[in-house]
Amino acid sequence: MTRVLIHRARQGHVLAAARCLRLALRAQVPRAAAVAAALPSAQREAAALELLARAEGHGAGGAHGAAVRDLERAVRLVPYHEMPYTNLAAALGATREPTGLARAVTVLRAACKAGVRSERIERNLAVALSELEREAEAAPHYLAAWRLSPVSMAGSLVRARAGSGGWEPRRAWPMR
Repeated sequence: MTRVLIHRARQGHVLAAARCLRLALRAQVPRAAAVAAALPSAQREAAALELLARAEGHGAGGAHGAAVRDLERAVRLVPYHEMPYTNLAAALGATREPTGLARAVTVLRAACKAGVRSERIERNLAVALSELEREAEAAPHYLAAWRLSPVSMAGSLVRARAGSGGWEPRRAWPMR
């Protein structure tokens, strides 16, 4: 049955493509994930938005692990978009525990490595590093956030702190 779905999805049948996406999201069929990656970006983005909404519901219900899994799937579906990375990092760093913050830093660095450059990603990475008391690593990310959006909150923060030499980040975590 899976082969038939993959074949139909490759031919452009929308319902079969949607079924392949559901299978790929559940990680039940490895080949379906490859087909899902070949689908038009609009279908992947729609599925990622559905996962983001589901993760928000899980988070509100206290199912933190399920929310993180849905957000990780959304990152795999649309690795070029900042929203899944930001929400995943926020979910991981929400507890302010060092292990969660370290995982959030890893996620945000993966976003930068994937070419997702935004003021929000850089600011959240800087704040997470500051929370971990790694100010020397955080400073370049504050500056990158300022360069990407000089009129934003992070830009104001950098301009205010750059002259004093002291980095005292405001608590901007979590950012969505």
